[in-house]
Amino acid sequence: MSRRRPGQHIEVTFLLGHLPVLVMPVTVVADRDDLIAHYLADGTHYLRRVAIDGRPPPRVIPAAAISPAGTRFDVGTWRGSHRLILTRLGQAHAVFMKWRAPSWEFIEWYVNLQEPLRRTEHGFETRDHFLDIKVAPDRSWQWKDEDELEEAIGAGRVTREGADAIRREGERVIPDIEAGRFPFDNSLIDWRPDPSWTIPTAHLLE
Repeated sequence: MSRRRPGQHIEVTFLLGHLPVLVMPVTVVADRDDLIAHYLADGTHYLRRVAIDGRPPPRVIPAAAISPAGTRFDVGTWRGSHRLILTRLGQAHAVFMKWRAPSWEFIEWYVNLQEPLRRTEHGFETRDHFLDIKVAPDRSWQWKDEDELEEAIGAGRVTREGADAIRREGERVIPDIEAGRFPFDNSLIDWRPDPSWTIPTAHLLE
């Protein structure tokens, strides 16, 4: 798959097993060896998989229950914040920089532990790794969803060894947070999207 150009519309798809459960249309900011960056705009329509009756899935679905049967895609609208999503190929986490919409007041960095991105026809795909780290503007940080990771072990979604590897990935990021190294160095706090960019649409909605 070829690299994408800044301003190009793509999708980042989150999988549950082999089933797409979240499709986020984003705009390419950078697609380089040293950085992959996407912009998720306030007002973006995205797709999420829900039960036929519209109920959201449980936080952690047991491995044996992952099936397209009894589910459908629902259209949601991203509201309340802008996100700049930063990662590198081969890196098992992404850093979400969040600003309040429409004021662009910086809210936080959010370390999303996930499988390394894989290129697809429509953009990238990954799988979420349950555990995350929230980082305040003063770079104080805290783990998020430790209980969800434990629940995933009990549901057969990840082994104890796999969960330990997920936590170690987060622990590798913490020194960069505390030292204020990129992207936690405020160098992108004033970043703004190109005003000519439009909000992308998921290809299934076109």
